[in-house]
Amino acid sequence: MGLSVNQLIHWGFSDTKIFFTSFGNCVAIDNNASRGVASPPNAQAGKPPILSIDNLAVSYGAVAALRGVSIHVNEGELVSVVGPNGAGKSTLMHAISGTVRPDAGEITFAGQSISTLPTETRVRKGIALVPEGRGVFPALTVAENLLIGAVTRLGNQAAVRIATERVLDFFPILRERQGQPAGRLSGGEQQQLAIARALLSEPRILLLDEPSLGLAVRIIDEVYLILEQLNRDGVSVLVVEQSVMRAFAAAQRTYVLRNGLVELEGRPHDLVSSERLEAAYFGFARQQSPSL
Repeated sequence: MGLSVNQLIHWGFSDTKIFFTSFGNCVAIDNNASRGVASPPNAQAGKPPILSIDNLAVSYGAVAALRGVSIHVNEGELVSVVGPNGAGKSTLMHAISGTVRPDAGEITFAGQSISTLPTETRVRKGIALVPEGRGVFPALTVAENLLIGAVTRLGNQAAVRIATERVLDFFPILRERQGQPAGRLSGGEQQQLAIARALLSEPRILLLDEPSLGLAVRIIDEVYLILEQLNRDGVSVLVVEQSVMRAFAAAQRTYVLRNGLVELEGRPHDLVSSERLEAAYFGFARQQSPSL
């Protein structure tokens, strides 16, 4: 299925919200605390966070999905949000990206309130979401999926070509598969495509909703290596996961979300040894067996 640039511009913008928002395993903890890596420089210098969520509330009818959630991501940080099913993790991502309107609270990006801005404006400002389930367009080729990622920048074709080459250098398998329909890619390759597509909007912060979902352990490892490299290259990252240990292994800070509330926050190295972690995640602490 071939599409012209003009068709992609029209179709991409008409489906902007669909694209940008529809758009485990026990591992060793190797986070900043255990590596002795310093906090991001902006946090040290006392600069405002690149993303700040203050007292955010979101409901679906009578059901409260988020109840006064406050989190932040500093420039250059990789932050994770973990929690069980129904905790409100995906709702948080949708609220940040702009497809869910909060009932209350404030979302600030790069020092500016974005709470009432439409999704496409948030994308232009530097927010990109890799959605749960990847959200690639299976009938389109890999190259066409990537071009949709640059839909807000199609007025500058030279810049798009340069950015696309840079992304393909980072994801060489996608260069090999450029002419193939995205639906023929493996799950891991589709996840790489979803990340690459988001990067073509040149985000200052990359949001990822359950990037390990449905992937084999080896592929999950590869995906997280990519995220860590992107973070080292200067992209701020906010990732939500069900797998506590997977998120802890990559993140510099973690929030534990349950029933729409932040139950715990801290550096993974500290949280993993905390007796409060199990209670925060599951809502109860394991009973100690009485000594005999």
